[in-house]
Amino acid sequence: MSRKKVSAPGRGPASVDGERRFATVEDVQREGDRVVESILRAIQVYDVTPATIERCAAHARTCGFVDQDFVVGRHKDWYAEIEAVRATTGGGPYHARVAEARRDPDSAFLRWFEDHVRRDDYYLERIVPGAARREAAGILGDAWHANRFHRIVWPREIALARLMRIGRQKQKAVLAQIFLAQAREQPAMAYVGLARLYAKAPVSELDTGFAGSDATGPDDLTVAALAASEEGPAGVEIDFDLLLAAEPLWLRWILAEDGDISGQINRLPREEFGKLVQVSRREAESEQREETRRRFTAHLRDEESRKGPWLDVSFLTRAKALGYSSNQYVAAFERLLRHRIGSAPSLDARIDGNDPGSLLVSWLEALAKEKPEPEAPCERGMMFARIDVDGVDPGWMEDRLPSSWRLFDHARWDRMTRWRRQIAENRREVPLDLAVDYAFFLLDDVRRHPVPDETAATDEEDVLYAE
Repeated sequence: MSRKKVSAPGRGPASVDGERRFATVEDVQREGDRVVESILRAIQVYDVTPATIERCAAHARTCGFVDQDFVVGRHKDWYAEIEAVRATTGGGPYHARVAEARRDPDSAFLRWFEDHVRRDDYYLERIVPGAARREAAGILGDAWHANRFHRIVWPREIALARLMRIGRQKQKAVLAQIFLAQAREQPAMAYVGLARLYAKAPVSELDTGFAGSDATGPDDLTVAALAASEEGPAGVEIDFDLLLAAEPLWLRWILAEDGDISGQINRLPREEFGKLVQVSRREAESEQREETRRRFTAHLRDEESRKGPWLDVSFLTRAKALGYSSNQYVAAFERLLRHRIGSAPSLDARIDGNDPGSLLVSWLEALAKEKPEPEAPCERGMMFARIDVDGVDPGWMEDRLPSSWRLFDHARWDRMTRWRRQIAENRREVPLDLAVDYAFFLLDDVRRHPVPDETAATDEEDVLYAE
């Protein structure tokens, strides 16, 4: 990065003892990092232990990220997300993610880290080691092209390789599989290698899509690849003739990197070549099923607000009928979010649901005999959980729970008071998710205390919540 002076019209940078405090861009960056680190030290509620940092570092190394500062950087990202959730409308200290981070920051960060730092191709689209990004930026020469390469070209190349594994041209399918394997093993090398080719590409390729693109925007292949990146190959209409004619950057790179690899593939016996094609096709099929799981689970629950159909009466009623407690239901859903196709073959078949609802029900049924038990909260977690329970009002719960719970007359102080009393008297386990536990409570409480007739006189202590 060039050491450009920081200045503003009519105003110089702040001075300390007569000297300029920020002389370069690097000075500003260092000061920003120092401020963030000071905040993190001051707000110890989100601190994690060295043991957690080491577990995250070990996980990162298995994914190809060996930089010692990688975990620290991701901890800052996680902290920023939590603060953003807390500060936004509907957030606050009782938001599920904020409450979880306060109760047990180690477990909350570890789960977030393992979900965001993965070995699969989806992760390659979103992040690469910082050192590789800096090297690529130096090769490309300016911030505009470096940013475009990271946000558009790199995801496009990954998506194109994934698409070409299911194309009709078998040699390209095998080469695509080889490229993706190398990108997973050495993402920095692949990232920088493609950046070098991108920097040497004709202007038409740099500014739009591929050679021959319409100058007004990206070409059809780029559009299709980015759509596949968002929706998955199974969710977009693929023009295979267009794929056959394409020679993307990744193909140029793999042919240049491995010398006569194309000739070696051509010289393989027909049976061995067929096995390579089958491996490529199988992995593509596995990834499509993984995309289905991701899309369905994202539809079931929004990760920022934790709202969504997973809180509907039908699903919680089914879970209760299967013998789940509220915390076991949360643990089962978290396991569904973290499940990866191939990690547990006996459960993989459950991912083939026709819609998100059938996926969730079949998943609950699959785990019914050996329900996942959540980790018991530590003493700190118990303390924060009880504070959260006491701080929630019916208006907040009415906002969290879907409208289907209105039939249970859920926004009443008397119901919420009984729920709080059961937790305070240790007749209910401390909830992992306030809305889920209150919903489970309602399923029992509405039988003991039916919804009153609206035409009858209302007891003074049994009143609807009103703002």
